Amino acid sequence: VEPLSRSWNTPRAFLLPPAALQTGANRLWVQVVGLADQGAGLGVVRVAPAAQALAYGETQRLSRRVLPGANVLISATLGVFFFMLWLMRRQEKAYGWYAFAALAWVLVGLNTVLTEVPWPFTHSRSWARWVTVWMGAYAGAFCMFLWHFGGLVRPWRARALAMAMVP
Repeated sequence: VEPLSRSWNTPRAFLLPPAALQTGANRLWVQVVGLADQGAGLGVVRVAPAAQALAYGETQRLSRRVLPGANVLISATLGVFFFMLWLMRRQEKAYGWYAFAALAWVLVGLNTVLTEVPWPFTHSRSWARWVTVWMGAYAGAFCMFLWHFGGLVRPWRARALAMAMVP
């Protein structure tokens, strides 16, 4: 039932008290709720001593939560910087394309940072569509940035890219 949790990239650690474990095989039941077409699932399960499991969880938290958050902040900062450069030198179209690509990448990156479906979206599927649209916009804008920056922009390339972007 919507809204579903957006904590898909948050590592989890379940510490079991020794009294709960029995000699031989033990079973731990975990209920995972999500949309099957979006790859919902438990992921990799590691059974380890508490200290080792917590250290592994911290490493995973750094790579799955902290670094993507830093990436969003750095991308937003660079996007604003290049947008300001573009406002000062409008003839440098590469700056404008980079600013737009950075904005699109920030919107894509929010998918890994946000833990709830943001307003105005009420369903995970609509949020996933939104992210997919911005991923396409990022790819197109970054191509345009590279072509302008390298002096390789050609009308036929821009038209082919525009045609590829239309569903």
